[in-house]
Order: sequence, then structure tokens, then C-alpha cells
Amino acid sequence: MSKENYHIVEKALQRARDEYEEFDGSDFVGNRAVFILCQHLEPIIDRESISVEDLDFLVRQWYDLCDGLLVDEDREQLSYTEIWAQFIDVWENERVRFPKIDYLALALERAKTYEKPRPEVAHLDSPKIQLLAHTCYELQQLRQDNQFFIAQEDAGRIIGKGQKEGRLLLNLLISEGVLVLIEKGRTGFASTYSYVVNLSGSKRRMLTKTEFERKRKAALERLKSTESDRENNKR
Repeated sequence: MSKENYHIVEKALQRARDEYEEFDGSDFVGNRAVFILCQHLEPIIDRESISVEDLDFLVRQWYDLCDGLLVDEDREQLSYTEIWAQFIDVWENERVRFPKIDYLALALERAKTYEKPRPEVAHLDSPKIQLLAHTCYELQQLRQDNQFFIAQEDAGRIIGKGQKEGRLLLNLLISEGVLVLIEKGRTGFASTYSYVVNLSGSKRRMLTKTEFERKRKAALERLKSTESDRENNKR
């Protein structure tokens, strides 16, 4: 398991623990805690490749996080062996039909692991904008239908700003040809976008510093030439 994937799993373990803690025990179900754990692991664990040893390690880590929470109907502490038996029953029999996943949180975690920007946004000189674009790309990868949802407020939070900044940067990515707006969301609802994968770079992109300098010099030369022509015409 890679370092970045392990970080994602760690957060899932914590969310599973926190969710179970919210139950007050009035409707006790013996394997509820383990079932919640499996719901959070199912979307992010590759069943075909993960070993029993790795699963054991993850369940043990979650067990330690749940210190004092895992009890039977008599409120007695469950041993790790008892929890592991419950886990094997739920996991191997694939009893989880409705996995739980925070798509935005998972996409953002994956986006933060990028060592270099994607080609579509490599020309943009803002790491925050690149992070937003990478998150959008990962959201689309998670959905697997060539589109994704994101609200302007969430886009703003990704870069540590508000709704206004989120709207401006989403519009910028649209103007750069990185995103396509599929359906505009109503007030308070997320809009639907598609991330345009283009490994050769953005189709409509801002000028690089070199290109800007080249165009600036060319514009200055044209101005000088125009002024020279005017002076000659006055003579």
C-alpha cells in the first residue's frame, strides 16, 4: 500500500470510528461497528490485491482508535479476536451493499499527492488553482462517467477561500478549456462539470511568461513602427 493511499485509509478509519461513537447504544447491534468500518473501507480498498496481513493491520489500527467503544450487549469490552471474527464475516461474505464515501474528501487527498501539475494546468502559475483542477480531475475519476459535481463553496474551501473565489476559479478553468459546464446547479446546489483530459496541454490557455515577453516586445516594435510612420507622414 502506497504512502498516499495509506493516508487516505487512515482518515477512513477515523471516520468509521467517529460515526460509530455517535450511536448511544439504545438500539444495540452486535456487529454495527465492524459493519460501519467495512462501509468506509469498501470504496478505497482493492479486494483483489490487499493481503490478509494488511487487512489485519488496518483492523488492528481501527480497534486501537476505538479504545473503550467496542463492547458487547452486556457492555463488556470485546477482544480483538472477537472483532476480527466479525470483520471476516462481513468482509469476506461481501455483506456491504451501500459503501460510504466522501468523494470530495477522497479526491482532495489524492490531489494533494501530485508531485507535478497535470498538463492541462501546467501553464497556470498558481498551486492553488492547480490543486482545484487536480481535485476536479480526481472527482471525475471516482465517478467514472466523465463528469462530476462540485459547488462553488466547496471549490473555495479547497483553496482556503470563500464561494466568490471558488466561482471565479471554476470560471477560469472553464475559460481555459480545462472544464466544461454540463449543467448549472440551482442556488445552494452543486453544478455538473466535465474535466477535459488533454495531455498536450489546455486548448485555450494563458500565455507563459516567455510567450508574454515575446508578444510584449512585438507589440512595442509595432508601436515604434507606427510612431515612425506618423513622423514621416508629417514631413
